[in-house]
Amino acid sequence: MKAKIQVRVLAAKRFKMDNMAMSQLYIEGGAISEADKIGCPPMKMNGDFDVLESLRGAIPGEFELTVEFRQGGGDKMTQYVVGAVPTHKNIESQPRSKPAAS
Repeated sequence: MKAKIQVRVLAAKRFKMDNMAMSQLYIEGGAISEADKIGCPPMKMNGDFDVLESLRGAIPGEFELTVEFRQGGGDKMTQYVVGAVPTHKNIESQPRSKPAAS
């Protein structure tokens, strides 16, 4: 089963190890305000190795992720990213111009 979710991706990396290749996306979590923690803690999601290419030039930014629901450890359901499309170009992700020489 697949679903689409709207998230803010903060960073991503990918790796190959033995016979496994995947991307890891760091997603901005929801705001919390508790006695011992505050802010928007990042969450990590795994995905296809090629997903990283869909993120280039738009991180950090808003994305629509296509996720598959898979069986994880302890019979828990996990979301695995199979696609990513930027929904809004973020000014922070644009290359910065060099300062003009004086």
